[in-house]
This record gives sequence, C-alpha cells and structure tokens, in this order.
Amino acid sequence: MTTIRINLRQNNKMTKTEWQELEEIGYVRLGVVLPEAQIDRLCQRIDEIMLGTIRYEGMGMQLCPSAPGAGPTTSFSAEHKGRVR
Repeated sequence: MTTIRINLRQNNKMTKTEWQELEEIGYVRLGVVLPEAQIDRLCQRIDEIMLGTIRYEGMGMQLCPSAPGAGPTTSFSAEHKGRVR
C-alpha cells in the first residue's frame, strides 16, 4: 500500500497575497484545508440534506430553475423536491 502524505494548511487566515488574488480573479486556492475523510463526510452530509434523508427545521428547499420540469419561478418550501436527475 502506498502512503500519500498531504500537508494540511496550518494557518486559518488568508495572506495579503491571497486576499489580492480573491479581489482580482474572484477566487483563491487555499490548498488542503481538511483531511480527505472529513471532506468525504461533509459530502455525505450534504447529500443526506439535499436528498431529504435529514431535515433541518426552518431550512427551505428550492428546485433549481434549470432542473427538468422546473418553472422559471420555483418557490421555497420545507419539503424535499425529489430526485430530478
């Protein structure tokens, strides 16, 4: 088994250069800020929320206007919109 060593970003503050890049091009590369396992867990949680497996009181859901069958003005509701793809 090959071990891949990834250096996590140690500083939680953006540098002056990073702020400048953000202003100039609209985004900044922060490098690796979380271990891959934590990213995978976040992705899983987002899927659970978006697929309606987990519900948060007060969180509104809206079908993306570009989804098949969606109208130009889709409204927010507390209900999951179902799979569209």
